Amino acid sequence: GRVVDFRYQLVNHKAARQLGRQPADLLGRRVSEVVPALLAEGFLRQCVGVYETGLSYRAELNHPAFRHWLDLSVTKVGAGLLLSAHDISPLK
Repeated sequence: GRVVDFRYQLVNHKAARQLGRQPADLLGRRVSEVVPALLAEGFLRQCVGVYETGLSYRAELNHPAFRHWLDLSVTKVGAGLLLSAHDISPLK
């Protein structure tokens, strides 16, 4: 089958705080469950593309779920993805 979603396997406190959660609240949950708007807006499709091609993705996002402007990078690592985000709100 085709990949359509991802599960949180490791979450640091700062990333969880950006989503208004604790890391333990996110572990094992699907990304589309936690932030359903990302599915509708095509972000998960971008993540699937990174997973399938191995080509990284980077974008600046201002989404209410994140509460800040973020410089977001998605990279394939092993059999999963690494998402890293940097708050760039002060630059906007």
